[in-house]
Amino acid sequence: MRFIVTLIVAVCMTLGAVAQERAEWRFSTKRTAAFKTNNKYPSLVGKGQLTFVGKKATRGIGLKKYHPAVLDTRVGDYWLFTMPVENVQAGTAVDVMIPFLAAPSVMPIGFALEYLDGGKWKPAAQTINKAGSTHITPPSDETPRFIWQTMRFEHPVQDGLIQVRLRQCEKGVTKWSLYGSANGDAPRMTRYDARIPQDTTRLLFLGNSYTFYHMYPTVLKDMAWQEGHYLDCAISVHGGYSIQQHTNDATTLETIEQGGYKYIFLQDQSSNAVRIGTTVDKGTVSSMQKMIEIIKQADPTAQPVIAHLWARKIEDGTPLRPSMQEVFEVNPEYFANYETLQRVTDTKTLKMAEDLGVPTTPIGFAWSIVRRERPAIELYRPDSYHPSANGAYLQAAVVYLWIFKTPFGDAAFNGELDAETAAYLRSVAERVVLKGERP
Repeated sequence: MRFIVTLIVAVCMTLGAVAQERAEWRFSTKRTAAFKTNNKYPSLVGKGQLTFVGKKATRGIGLKKYHPAVLDTRVGDYWLFTMPVENVQAGTAVDVMIPFLAAPSVMPIGFALEYLDGGKWKPAAQTINKAGSTHITPPSDETPRFIWQTMRFEHPVQDGLIQVRLRQCEKGVTKWSLYGSANGDAPRMTRYDARIPQDTTRLLFLGNSYTFYHMYPTVLKDMAWQEGHYLDCAISVHGGYSIQQHTNDATTLETIEQGGYKYIFLQDQSSNAVRIGTTVDKGTVSSMQKMIEIIKQADPTAQPVIAHLWARKIEDGTPLRPSMQEVFEVNPEYFANYETLQRVTDTKTLKMAEDLGVPTTPIGFAWSIVRRERPAIELYRPDSYHPSANGAYLQAAVVYLWIFKTPFGDAAFNGELDAETAAYLRSVAERVVLKGERP
């Protein structure tokens, strides 16, 4: 069921905000030994543990790449996520994001996302069949389906442990895997508080690693909650994907068809904007137009929004990736310095959005201002492409203000950042979005 319905029926009190607690499982080869030997995978961020609970018939616990995987899961088997907490009152909200894959994917298999509340397992979403499934396996065994739900506890958590499970409700699959990486597209559990948000806005994010490195949509959702808003979010992301690839991806198309979105944010492959109008243009504008048409056909009231991205950092000697090297070979003048490359990105992104009649989120403008004013605030990861925690926070702040059009309150969400850095990044976002400042 939609979260707004849960708000109406839940036993809740309007209380002051409490600090958010989080557990996050970032999968990597370095952390799989404990899972393979004793079936326990500790969270990398915060306190928490991932465990597989299965019948003896389940053939074995192993890995799919560097992700936990189990062979021949059966009805009743489940993945259990736990997070130690203190003083969880009745009405407390908990947000859970779980990317998951199962193979083979020819026939959808039902799973139920459930949480332990008052000693009983309750569905975190509306069931979709008689078996009690709340979600089904994705149509692709390469692109994960992201389960992203917020649930309220009607009862206080007495034993100091929040427990959420993903339980198989239907017949077994050949291989069942939780999908994630060390970069942010991994399971995450966040404890909010017992406040009632003043409104609900449904969003969809389509993109690639520029979206899931430090997973800025989750930062945005946490930020909005702190400001009194609930974001009912869905997401479809896959490393390296372009919008053109999303137009043909079964998981993405299925997610779009769920409908009910107010905004759908479109984040293209990072080199595609600067390709527009060059001899190595891969049909950036036409692919974006096709995606907009797909959205409008499936969900006529949804507003597509193009992500206006940052340029890569090119002054540090990091070699260009093949996609950017291809552009450099035909238009080397674009790469004179960061400022030039950012201006090219700005100009071509805004022209595309104007031609297609859709808005943009001005992340690139805010990025330029921070780099000019506070170069010590590192917005990039060491690869000089992807966003750091600072960069993801700046993305979230820009998008938050673009959605709600009002300044941040006095008790704004800082996330992983220190208070001073977070406050400065929010102020830049306000200057760009609310005051129209440009670099």
